[in-house]
Amino acid sequence: MKNNDSDVTLIRGVPPGFKQERLDAWSHLSFEWLSYSRHDDFHSKSMDKVLLNISRTVRDGGLREGAFVDLGCGPGLLLREVRSKEYFVELAGIDFCPEMLQVAQTHNSMAIGAIDYYQLDLERPLPTHHTKLKHRFHRASASFLLDEVGDLNACLRSAATLLRSRGYLIVA
Repeated sequence: MKNNDSDVTLIRGVPPGFKQERLDAWSHLSFEWLSYSRHDDFHSKSMDKVLLNISRTVRDGGLREGAFVDLGCGPGLLLREVRSKEYFVELAGIDFCPEMLQVAQTHNSMAIGAIDYYQLDLERPLPTHHTKLKHRFHRASASFLLDEVGDLNACLRSAATLLRSRGYLIVA
């Protein structure tokens, strides 16, 4: 939309190719991201706050046997920490980047208990072959995800679809 009073052009939404550019960037960074995010103070502090909030929702909700999903799980650091706390009996990670999921699977292969990983685009409705994920999870986290998506409303709708009634979405 062109503003008549100036040379400013207003653009709604995201530029064409945004999603592919982000995927290419994360594919390129995937193998270094595990090391970087583990030693970066900002990411470490943020993960500690997310873990604290997960702990609070578990304690306050009396839930210790539910299912948890990390949206935009990246290399799986948060999932590994959640697994070590034994908050949930079922863990899953969802990411759009196949290389990140490969790093997560390799990194968490020795973790006690299985973690399921799914390559999904959270800006689209769940594919029919993943409908078993609908309303499955008691808790979900989305750390450093929402600034990476082009359609925030669609991503939040997907998160709501994954959560059970009275589920919690913890966002950082």
